[in-house]
Amino acid sequence: MPSSAPADLVVANVLERLCLAPSFAYAFTALDAGLRGAVPLDRIAVGLLDEAGECLRLAALRSGGEPALKIGYSDPIAGSTLEALLQSGRPRIINDLPTYLSNKPSSRSTRLMVREGMRANLSVPLLVASRPFGFLFFSSRSVGVYREEHAQLLARLAGPVAAALEKARAMDEKRRLQNRTRSPAPSMFPSPPAFDLLARLPGMIDVCRAIEQVAATDTSVLIMGETGTGKELVAQAIHERSARSAGRFVAVNCGALPRELVAAELFGHEVGAFTGANSRRIGRFEFADGGTLFLDEIGEVAPDAQVLLLRSLQTRCIDRIGGNEAIAVDIRLITATNRDLASACRSGAFRADLFYRLSVFPVAVPRLRGRPADIPLLFERFLHRSAERLNKPLPQVASATLERLIAHHWPGNVRELENLVERAVIASQGHKLEVDSRWLMSSPVGVNHDGTIRSWADRERDAICAALRCCGGKVYGPGGAAERLGLKPTTLYGKMRKLGIRRGDVQ
Repeated sequence: MPSSAPADLVVANVLERLCLAPSFAYAFTALDAGLRGAVPLDRIAVGLLDEAGECLRLAALRSGGEPALKIGYSDPIAGSTLEALLQSGRPRIINDLPTYLSNKPSSRSTRLMVREGMRANLSVPLLVASRPFGFLFFSSRSVGVYREEHAQLLARLAGPVAAALEKARAMDEKRRLQNRTRSPAPSMFPSPPAFDLLARLPGMIDVCRAIEQVAATDTSVLIMGETGTGKELVAQAIHERSARSAGRFVAVNCGALPRELVAAELFGHEVGAFTGANSRRIGRFEFADGGTLFLDEIGEVAPDAQVLLLRSLQTRCIDRIGGNEAIAVDIRLITATNRDLASACRSGAFRADLFYRLSVFPVAVPRLRGRPADIPLLFERFLHRSAERLNKPLPQVASATLERLIAHHWPGNVRELENLVERAVIASQGHKLEVDSRWLMSSPVGVNHDGTIRSWADRERDAICAALRCCGGKVYGPGGAAERLGLKPTTLYGKMRKLGIRRGDVQ
């Protein structure tokens, strides 16, 4: 086991992930994420006993390649080595599966697993209150990777994992029965409350904990994170868990407002306050009275509007543009930004006193590439929602496709994943979902992977090289790089000389 992941830390991490599991799929994903790096695995699976205890059914599976077994596959357990293993309650290590198969009769599922390329296996019996429940299976494509410390670690986790899986399965069954007795909903895949959706994601445990801590207060919250990480969803979750949940949740994208209209949009205006103000307008502060006001992209607010915003927070009152009286408002303010506001304060682009008012309780939303365990759950949700909205049959997804998405960098975060899934559903033919690798963004335009801004010359170089690769090095003529870039051939040649680009280097 890696020294960077001591057993006690791994156990605590897994148990923390499992404690919030609202569904069997979430619990399995949390378990997979918690054990990655601590236990060798190219394949992880959960098999559960049927009610009669006669068959072991494959309930969950994640494999690095195309799995030989599908969810729902079952094998009789009576008289098998797994039945004896359940009775002993001890993990079993097989570090050379092909040799093991040649010496002992084994189930068809084991033979198929070897055909899939697995060469070592660690089986962990799951018991709930001494009652057989099922198995955890860990498999590797390498021989001899499992050691006694891996078995000991998993033996410590077996009881809590079994209890969590049983509880999660019972919750799934309860929801299924409730859905059967309810009248048909207008949507087959309704949107759950924001907090419930976040709580299903293993990578959002810290964010959910922060939401629970701050929701009951009226404290100002600043949500920080890259674009597309779901900051508005976090704001909605805070509102839902607060005493203001019966009031309005009013969201404003400050970056989309013209600079001269920010104050009028937020605070409203009286008749004749400016040219075109033909009637009184209620601002977003008044509209959100008694509820929550969410200001996204707060870093884009101009300095003059920052002054008005600071005053409204200090006095709990606002003045309509062109008005003569202060209007008391009772709101909870939540703001969000993808900028470094502390640096903006140092440069003078953002008021430091306003920053301190807004960031009483900061919440950092992690980027998607830092929480790969969330990708399968988000992918499943977006897939169902897109298929329903587009009125298309739910396509099948190869495990290799999902593995490729898990490995992707996701510069556009959750929004990029959602858009990609919708595009794939639109382009899918028949019942199979295909994701073209060309759809996967390498990085946002003009931004490096580390978040620094790329120079204009670098961006020009990338665009020219990409066009030349697409055209096989052809510069001018129909279909050439100059035509694709909308440039004259002579202009393109000049840029290539200036940037040191040779056709032969990019073909």
